[in-house]
Amino acid sequence: MRKRLDFDNVPNYPVLDEDGNERWISRSVVIVALIKWNNKVVVVKRAKDVIMGDHWCMPCGYLDWNENIEEAVVREVYEETGIDLREHLHTMNLVEVISEPYGRKQDVSFHYLIEMDEECSEPPTIDKSVLDPEETVDAVWIKWEEIKHLDVAFNHDFRIMANFLNETENR
Repeated sequence: MRKRLDFDNVPNYPVLDEDGNERWISRSVVIVALIKWNNKVVVVKRAKDVIMGDHWCMPCGYLDWNENIEEAVVREVYEETGIDLREHLHTMNLVEVISEPYGRKQDVSFHYLIEMDEECSEPPTIDKSVLDPEETVDAVWIKWEEIKHLDVAFNHDFRIMANFLNETENR
């Protein structure tokens, strides 16, 4: 007789939609980009009618069907800030993967730490002309400490502060 191993997992399961049809709870892959230049970070303001609308967060979004997670980071950062990472990137490292329930689905988030070339006298320019106003209404560079003064979505304020505080402690 084979021994059954016990795992602390929750299997996928179907739910009934409003019409009584069976639907499976789905997962979505999300990327989140903490973009740093010296002591500054990029934050974007979400449009009013999206999840956590009128709140600030790090550039983030869903993986498209035809791309890998690194391509999604480059695309989402461009769509939400106008910054082309291929031109300004110093390092891009995957620092954390989080799986969490979100509404009727599960988000698997890949968090990247992106460091811009500190040798430049200014951070890369944000080009607001590329923003989709139905998704992102503003994008700015701020000193990381200023995040505590903003209405922030998805606990991104804690992630930003933790990154800089850990960096300060490790010096």
